Amino acid sequence: MPRTPSLLHRIARHILPASLACVLLGACADKPQNTEPVSIKLGESFESFQARYSNRVEAHQPMGANFAKIHWPAKAMGVVRFEHGGHSLEIPHVQYVGGREESAAFKSDGLSRFTVSAAASAKGRVSPSEAQQAFYALLRGLQEAGWQRVNGFSVPRLKGKDSYDYMRQTLEGSLDADYMPPVDEWLKFTEAPYGFYADGVFLEVRFDFLDFETKSDAFRAYVFIFNFEGSHTHFRSHLEDKDRPEWRSKIREAIAGSLADRQVEEAKLRARGIAIDESCQDPPFPEGI
Repeated sequence: MPRTPSLLHRIARHILPASLACVLLGACADKPQNTEPVSIKLGESFESFQARYSNRVEAHQPMGANFAKIHWPAKAMGVVRFEHGGHSLEIPHVQYVGGREESAAFKSDGLSRFTVSAAASAKGRVSPSEAQQAFYALLRGLQEAGWQRVNGFSVPRLKGKDSYDYMRQTLEGSLDADYMPPVDEWLKFTEAPYGFYADGVFLEVRFDFLDFETKSDAFRAYVFIFNFEGSHTHFRSHLEDKDRPEWRSKIREAIAGSLADRQVEEAKLRARGIAIDESCQDPPFPEGI
């Protein structure tokens, strides 16, 4: 049975010009990939994942958590498939994947966080404009695959440049994937996440550099970073550590407080003439909460 084309391949085929598709997919590159995907899925146990990739996994078990990591060399980058039904993603040019299973109190959640780091280009360095176009094509592809924007329960629901300006001033929330700032401004926001949600999974995507070139128009090696998080883990993160064992009985009150803070901030912004995106929907609570 043929494998479903990766998200990035589908993006490049339908959106990108041939030259940029070459950059994103490495079709013109001389660096091979380990094309057999490493499959990751939130909820799988640490032991099961370690057994499936026993000859490749670096396992670490510090107090309170289990970590499983796989690295690929730059000359033979890998492919990671994130399994999530109709929202599954296949990510090429991967250099690193790491999963975390929480402490004994939450071990039943299995691996509840994954980070994937993938090169933007198999050929190495690209121009800032090429990197930005590739990154925003990726964001559009996520939206087409059913991933919806999330912005944080306490953060005002802003769109476009308003979202960008608020992030620049407060460093809170997530950026709007439908707004592309000028490339020189975009380069300043390597830590700013673009947040998404799909059927019980939260995803943050951002970019970074693999080198320290100081000229803004220089060709550089870019990396795209994906942080996947299960719904239980995400909601628990809104509580202090001491309250997390009883998170099921406390999370609604905590989120209500965050939503109240949001209303106050949105009222201030409305008074300044800034539009609030009333259509923005918060993700649901986990089933049974």
